[in-house]
Amino acid sequence: MNGFRVKTATLANNLTSTNLTEKVMEKKQCNKQLDKNHFVNVNPYGTLKPYKPILVGPDISKIQTSYTDVDAMFETIRAGNKRHIALFFHGGLVGECSGMAAAERFYHFYNGVNDVYPVSFIWETGFVSSLIEYVKDAVGDSYFQSIFGDAASRILSKLGIKVPGITEDEGKPHISFIKTNDFFYIESQQKILEIETAAAGYKHLSLEEIEKELLSETNPFEQKAFHLYEMNKNALVSNEGFLGINNVIWAGIKVAARCIYRFARKRDHGIKGTVLEETYRQIKVGNFVSVEKTAIGIWDQMKQQAASMWKSNDHKKGDDQFAGRYFWDKLSEYTKEVQKQGGNVVIELVAHSAGAIAICELFDMLKKNNNLYGHITFNNVLFMAPAVKCDLFYETVMPMKNRYNRFRMFTMHMDFERKDILIDEKYLHWVYPLSLLYLVSGLCEDGDKWFDEDVKGDTCLLGLDQHICGKSPYTEYEIMEEIHNFLFENGEYKNRIALVPSAKEAPIGYRGKAEDHGFFDNDGDDREEKNTISDSIRESITHLFKEIEIDTNVL
Repeated sequence: MNGFRVKTATLANNLTSTNLTEKVMEKKQCNKQLDKNHFVNVNPYGTLKPYKPILVGPDISKIQTSYTDVDAMFETIRAGNKRHIALFFHGGLVGECSGMAAAERFYHFYNGVNDVYPVSFIWETGFVSSLIEYVKDAVGDSYFQSIFGDAASRILSKLGIKVPGITEDEGKPHISFIKTNDFFYIESQQKILEIETAAAGYKHLSLEEIEKELLSETNPFEQKAFHLYEMNKNALVSNEGFLGINNVIWAGIKVAARCIYRFARKRDHGIKGTVLEETYRQIKVGNFVSVEKTAIGIWDQMKQQAASMWKSNDHKKGDDQFAGRYFWDKLSEYTKEVQKQGGNVVIELVAHSAGAIAICELFDMLKKNNNLYGHITFNNVLFMAPAVKCDLFYETVMPMKNRYNRFRMFTMHMDFERKDILIDEKYLHWVYPLSLLYLVSGLCEDGDKWFDEDVKGDTCLLGLDQHICGKSPYTEYEIMEEIHNFLFENGEYKNRIALVPSAKEAPIGYRGKAEDHGFFDNDGDDREEKNTISDSIRESITHLFKEIEIDTNVL
């Protein structure tokens, strides 16, 4: 997800422009400099075949990899007798140019480190600007503001929360509809704890029971309006759909109930994030599908690409073959050749953000095809701020500890994660006030089927400290407890996780200073300290590449 976070005034201005879609559709010019021997381009369907990206006009993708390019890559690897190969998977939801830029950084940082030969997988799913534009349109809609305000006022009244400037002394809101910007001022750890404590009394109630209780406190008109719209389970508020105040009442009760339900179970994303997520969940713009379905659909497309690249190439030829699997068959052949000569190929796996999904899908493929690839093992599996669901990691990477020497994950402390606002410009904070990982957890995933399914807005992600820190309510579920034990096993600085920004006493291999999701794969390079990588994640990865303790015996 490199490039997702809005850091510059230029892009911030683009987001406020009505011409963002036109800007996205402009012909992109990638400054492609990386040798084809060091990257594999994967199209949205997971294959090598050239395609025409929808959002960049009629031209075929600027970055292409043919199966013959992969063949040539391994000829180069053979000719150089390369025995140490590092594979990098950048984040998802980025365009091909951003993917190439990430690949170029990876090559620049690690090429030659302990004789490392770097290869990056570039997989374009560049619909991020469209997603942000769609969300921006939704939150700017008058119905969104009305629903947000209605739900916020119901939550404050129901929980008896007093907020200076918003509520009276007795806790009643001054006005029926609170604007999003007004509500944002109540965010603080103390106020979040106050709301969670007040909501704890509702933990024994189901979502439906909380809705009924909120409804029972309304007047007959509001009750009638709620029942009218409850009859249509697919009803979503839209300025061109179900018009009128009835709409707001129906959605306001729904949003307030879902928020109270989450607060009661400590499955919230703070006050701002929780109310915004649940309001998005009840909104659609114009005659289009809901914001929630759009976000999930875009994210699912990216996940499907991460899985498709590893599909079997039986009965496929040429560039119609799946890119990851074609590369893997070539790597398998090369590894066997080296092992027959009494040597071994040391392989590193590195992923940033959604790239961890691609590696999890790789492990799933290896598990199902152990007879073909059982001779391949890994030195390091390194995740940086992984945007992968906990259950996928639990089912794929965790059970295959015999295939890698070391797993290490770098991710942010929860306090820093919540400060890593998706869009830096203050006047755009209302689009989403938390980090990208929180947005994925709150809106782009569809909940955890093994967890409380009514908490759709808090899907457990491996990279969120809130989910893997070993605290209630997450440890009440076996999967989360086992993931925590896996990550934190053997104690601090001997375990599998490095929380950043790291403490001064952290040893090399556990260091990192990234306070921004986009800095995980480049900190120490494009910040002020350009001439040093000291204490950066890059320094830790370089160190881990040099620590080779892999068992060279074939499994």
